Amino acid sequence: MLLPGGVLMDDRSTVLDSMSGQPWARHQLDDVVPMRPLDDVLLVAYTATASREGASEYKAQISSTYVRRSDGWKLVLHKHTPR
Repeated sequence: MLLPGGVLMDDRSTVLDSMSGQPWARHQLDDVVPMRPLDDVLLVAYTATASREGASEYKAQISSTYVRRSDGWKLVLHKHTPR
């Protein structure tokens, strides 16, 4: 995962630990564009707007890339660019 501020999370345990914080109170996805450059590769680009209780609204352009493996689709890259 590549996140704002130069944050790089490159192992599963770090990514899972990052999800233990306060959940989003509200979120919305807009301008969702799925792309299929190869049969076993899926890229999804979208705008996300979200907020947490007591925090400023967060808005970003996000892209997520998945590859298909024998046991299903796996996320291989997730990048946020703040707006």
